[in-house]
Amino acid sequence: MRLQKYIMGAAGICLMAFSTIAHAEMLKVSGLFPAEDYSINEVDSIAIEPFEGEEGLRMRIALEQRLERAEVYDEPYFTIQPYRSELTPDATVTGAAYSQIDRYNVKESRERCVERDADNDCVSRKKVTVECLKRTIRFTGNAIIARTEADREAFRKQFSKSKDEVVCDSDEEFDSVESALQSMANKVASEIRFALAPYHRDYDVRILESRKGMEKVDKKIFKAAVKLTKKDELAACDMWQQQADNGLQQISLQFNLGVCAEKKGELAKAMMLYEDAISRFGTKYELREAIDRVGERQLADSQWNARLEYFAQSIDGDEAPAETATETEVDSAS
Repeated sequence: MRLQKYIMGAAGICLMAFSTIAHAEMLKVSGLFPAEDYSINEVDSIAIEPFEGEEGLRMRIALEQRLERAEVYDEPYFTIQPYRSELTPDATVTGAAYSQIDRYNVKESRERCVERDADNDCVSRKKVTVECLKRTIRFTGNAIIARTEADREAFRKQFSKSKDEVVCDSDEEFDSVESALQSMANKVASEIRFALAPYHRDYDVRILESRKGMEKVDKKIFKAAVKLTKKDELAACDMWQQQADNGLQQISLQFNLGVCAEKKGELAKAMMLYEDAISRFGTKYELREAIDRVGERQLADSQWNARLEYFAQSIDGDEAPAETATETEVDSAS
């Protein structure tokens, strides 16, 4: 009986812990993140020339479509020009793409029926070694971007994708080669897009809920704010700010205020709150992660504003440049 109570008690604790994790409150945040490569930040117009190789056309079309859809602050990031246009593009893309398909015999462990009854129904199964056919599809090549004005290579990507499949039974069949190659080409095109242009991302940040060190009244207010995040995140942020204005200093409060600032696009304030929290309360994983994340967003804003400044210097008269990234305004980029 005592053992049964212990087991039930332990199970209850586990369920409570799981429930706490499952119902952890989040703030929804949205922001611009940086391009992985800064080398063509000053490139607007791009001409994609024919790619070499049997998969060249597939790769060229996939890349053209993906770069054409790249947007920052609801504006196209690149202008895709026909490669035989009379206009001179800022950069040209060349490359190559190849495919290779290999098939070879392999042995696999599969479950098989080893005994049947009088009605031919299986009554015993076990794993046995069987002869199978394995197929590997490879998609390889490169993409090179050269700046027209400087006549130099600015970006290069070597890519190598593969897909393995194994069939062992007569009723099994391989997936379509066409769909596999197209999927790999699309993936490479997306990788290049994210390497070259900033992108928008929606993400959730788990707030801290520990009230350790707070007075009873502060605990109640803090808990109420946590609960309010389900209905009105900004109102919850206002409640936490009021607690801070009243002199409350506590790690969960300061972290959550950092997330609120991050949500509002006030990145300098968010960074200050996170860094100050580390200096006051010590290093915590969530704080280090938040500092890295805000640092990325600040880099993205820096990339975007540098791009705007470059193009603003190259236009005449009063023609207005595109929207500038600010500390309080974040639109979508894809």
